[in-house]
Amino acid sequence: MKSWRVATACALLLSSLVRAQETKELPSTSGNVFLRLCSSIDKDERSATEAGHLVECVAYTEGVIDGVVSEAAYVNVKTGKETPEPYCLPKAESGQLVRIVLKYIRNHPEEAHQPTAFLIVVALQEAFPCATEKKGNTQH
Repeated sequence: MKSWRVATACALLLSSLVRAQETKELPSTSGNVFLRLCSSIDKDERSATEAGHLVECVAYTEGVIDGVVSEAAYVNVKTGKETPEPYCLPKAESGQLVRIVLKYIRNHPEEAHQPTAFLIVVALQEAFPCATEKKGNTQH
């Protein structure tokens, strides 16, 4: 009888944890959610919850950037062709990258419903375009 109670308690606990995770907003959901969770980056003081969200925002942004680099490398290997980079990042701090994405979303509210990964790439393309060749000359 005792093991039944423990099993039931464990099942209820697991069920509530799964439900909590399902309803938790993540920075990856959309630009709107990214804006809501990551805007505390410019605060001098943040709550523990805001600090946790900020860690998620930085980690997600860095993960998308790493994923884009990995994807380009994979395509280069598979096709044997050089894939153009969507953006050319300088040495930038993670906080600066999150701020660039936030600025892009604020300046383009009509796109804020889009998946955050898409918005990160577009924001970085706008902020850090790669030099292009024009008639034999290279822009820097």
